Amino acid sequence: MFTIGSPNYSVSSYKHIATQSLTLTPTISSIEGIYDLRNLNFLPDKAIVYDLAIGGTKINRASSEYRSFKLDSDSLWTRTAPYTWGAKIDVSANKALKNIWKIKLEGKVSDASKPFSLTPEIRFSYVYPILPN
Repeated sequence: MFTIGSPNYSVSSYKHIATQSLTLTPTISSIEGIYDLRNLNFLPDKAIVYDLAIGGTKINRASSEYRSFKLDSDSLWTRTAPYTWGAKIDVSANKALKNIWKIKLEGKVSDASKPFSLTPEIRFSYVYPILPN
């Protein structure tokens, strides 16, 4: 827990495990997944994301692989760092955890018999206010 004026704040993280894979083929080089966290009651209402990482289970490979994210309401994508697949988010950007998040997977697959699939596991690190009862 830490304090920035008032109220006190705490940090935590949540890993969202997708139920469907994102798959690239020789004819599909970009695909998006949508993850709605708005109604997850166990998450704090005023949580703000400061770090996001896109891991998960992979089948086969793609060259020039990229993973990006954004809120549904954003116009621009944020690309994660290669290999760590994470990105820092400035808290002042006010990216609410309980939101609709989009993940984009991009890459090149040359062999039609070996599509590249990722079942995303998205780790959201967030800060949230501890409000008095």
